[in-house]
Amino acid sequence: MPRLPPAALAFVLLAGLAAQAAAVPPGELRVAAVQLSLAPGDLASAAAYVARIQGAVRRCLPFAPDLILFPEYTSAFLALLPYGGLIREAGSLDEALRRVLEREPLARNLEDLFLLNSGLAERAVRELFGGLARRYGVAVGAGTWFAAARSGGRASLVNRAVIFDEHGAQLYAQDKVFLTPFEQRFLGLRPGRLEEARPFLLKGRRIALTICRDTFFEDWEGRFGGAELWVDLKANGEPFTDQVREGFQLALSDRLRDARIPYGLSLYLTGGLAGLSWEGESFLAAWDPDLGVRILARAASHEGEEILFFTLPAADR
Repeated sequence: MPRLPPAALAFVLLAGLAAQAAAVPPGELRVAAVQLSLAPGDLASAAAYVARIQGAVRRCLPFAPDLILFPEYTSAFLALLPYGGLIREAGSLDEALRRVLEREPLARNLEDLFLLNSGLAERAVRELFGGLARRYGVAVGAGTWFAAARSGGRASLVNRAVIFDEHGAQLYAQDKVFLTPFEQRFLGLRPGRLEEARPFLLKGRRIALTICRDTFFEDWEGRFGGAELWVDLKANGEPFTDQVREGFQLALSDRLRDARIPYGLSLYLTGGLAGLSWEGESFLAAWDPDLGVRILARAASHEGEEILFFTLPAADR
């Protein structure tokens, strides 16, 4: 892979700075990464959630992005919209679950609840994020949601990321492989198949994707050769200490270096809901064979909402 000269490094703007659309040189790819912060009020109704996501997308548009990305779990909450009022009033996850299950006799636990509403959630994901992609003519990554997958006649849940192209059609989907204990024990998720993952193409650029804990494993490197951007979607549920920050940063840095991929993005969910909280500081990194891995930009806070804008420079052909 040719070395990227300093002048070719990604151009970065953070939310709050003027992000004015300009003529985009051929071959460049403009990305808007939304570090989304969710609160219980955002699930008060379907209208509240839709307005929340639409507002974030519209904040990206002055940059004229080719791709808008949301973090892990962004779409998972669509399955819970029928119970928004119950969840908003709950002080803990146990209380929220008890309130909701009292309303759903067919569900015994969260796994049953997400399976029961998986069809509703899938339609909502496609209508909301696919609809926004089509309306504004920009590819949109909907974060992840809990999708129903069938194997051997049995339905199970997977944590699935989905990307819609600028026409609103599904461009790519990938399931999380290396699940957290919380996802396995409490949510009943099943792992995806690593061999089904591959880079996806957008405007001729190869983009690789991993979901949170997946990024810690080198197994992906053989599948993502030739990618130009590695996107790491996260919903970190532990306090964002210096040690956690360093661990997440090192994981992506190792993947970029070993797979020889020039750019990487870690994108976090923040906020809280029913006793759960998420923290993280989104960042953009660059790898160079001579200079190693450098952090080009990071969000100002690990708690709030922010949008990271950057341009992937045209590749040397």
